[in-house]
Amino acid sequence: MSPHAGLPQPSELPPPESVGLPDRHTHASSYREMILEHHFISQFLLHIWSSSPTESLPEISHSEVDDNGYDLVIEWRRLTRHIQLKSSITEGAYVRVNTTLCNKPSGCVVLMTCARDLTGVRYSWFGNHNGEPLALPACRPARHTRANSLGVKGHSRSAVMLPRATFMAVGGISELVNQMFSLKTTLRREGIACSADQI
Repeated sequence: MSPHAGLPQPSELPPPESVGLPDRHTHASSYREMILEHHFISQFLLHIWSSSPTESLPEISHSEVDDNGYDLVIEWRRLTRHIQLKSSITEGAYVRVNTTLCNKPSGCVVLMTCARDLTGVRYSWFGNHNGEPLALPACRPARHTRANSLGVKGHSRSAVMLPRATFMAVGGISELVNQMFSLKTTLRREGIACSADQI
């Protein structure tokens, strides 16, 4: 007799959700954010690699702490963008944004919305013209993610709840890159003419 006789076969095992495993989106959200950040960087670089073969490649650095208000710094086309990445698996009405980002020129927020299995990523963007700081509308303050000794989550001085409706949905990574690093806008700001194939 097989030593595995009587044991449930893989096809008979219940799905992970039915055996009491914690929801990864709740208990491992940092992993989700890391996966989507790598997804964004790879899509960004792949687009530039294939669509702008005559231009220099961008420089990308990562913020090691959250207090600065941004996750990535991308330098390309004589422009530096400080980018706050946000991820969501729901169509919630608000997005928590760190207001410290407003201290950086050309700061912007990229919202990545996806399915629970992290597929079907859709991009939305909130920002200003190249070289101009982020201008947040009047928003209600966000609450701290952790409660104090009394169990109360007070209001944060450095975060607001930005309405999702203020974000601009973009068709894909190509449109997002053009929105953030439009060469036409950059050269015009510097008083340099550009041709249509440079946009």
